[in-house]
Amino acid sequence: MYTTDDVAPPERFDYWRDAICAAYVRLDADPVGIGSRFDGSIDVQTWNDTLRMSHVAAGGQVVRRPSGADGDDCLLSIQLVGTGRISQEGRTAVLSAGDMALYDSSRSYELVFDSPFHQIVVQFPREQLTGRGIDLASTVARRCAAEAATTAVGTALVRSLFSHAEGLDTLSTRALSEHALDCLATALRPQGAAPPRQGAGLTRAQVLAFAEANLHDPALSIAGIADAFAVSPRTLQRLFDDGEGSLSERIARARLRRATAALADPSRASSSIASIAAVFGYCDASHLARVFRRAHGCSPSEYRAARG
Repeated sequence: MYTTDDVAPPERFDYWRDAICAAYVRLDADPVGIGSRFDGSIDVQTWNDTLRMSHVAAGGQVVRRPSGADGDDCLLSIQLVGTGRISQEGRTAVLSAGDMALYDSSRSYELVFDSPFHQIVVQFPREQLTGRGIDLASTVARRCAAEAATTAVGTALVRSLFSHAEGLDTLSTRALSEHALDCLATALRPQGAAPPRQGAGLTRAQVLAFAEANLHDPALSIAGIADAFAVSPRTLQRLFDDGEGSLSERIARARLRRATAALADPSRASSSIASIAAVFGYCDASHLARVFRRAHGCSPSEYRAARG
């Protein structure tokens, strides 16, 4: 937690510059309204190696990412209170409460807040979006409107996760962070757009992200994934010839990981085993039960009861 509460007023913005660099990426900043009292706080949650979330509440300011700065992360701002402007790639997204927009730390950008504001900022490696079929250059600094259904779902999930993080175990945290990234990618993707057909240059991260986003589909197959990326099934299989299991085995592990997290999630206590099986691509409850018992030595219902 970074806060100016215990910092002498003349030193507050200097403290704030250091705080935003520590919490996010290297940034320059100037206050809006010279001579006025500045207050700011950042509550950071590090979920895992792929996702960080923070709640920032602060006074007016202009924040700039220097050109030429190295960066592997994307950041996504969800506006809660006040307004903000995000500029990158020659575009500017003007955000009001409930809106969100993406920006890329590998390129310069500017954030402008003319008055006090609150945001939730989600930070994650760039490949988490490129692997989900998002073209960053055409997506950054575009407003995702609060009234759009996909935006509303994504922002509601992020806000709920931030509020309930302390009650989640490690397994649930990892599974839910993947859900959050899936939802945010869906909101950022133009309506009806399909994953890009990649061919040459395909990476394991891209394939795994696509598979994770489609775990709900029991018909998900090596042939179908290969077709989505315009490569042969053999090319796809060679990509995963690294001693850590085939793509089919990794998909099976991902399904089991997510189903296990769902069974341990108190908020899903009323969900039937069959509905959880369907959500994660199992043919039926019996299919999930067989896989689950082999992995955990108990049935899904016994596992859920033990965490009761």
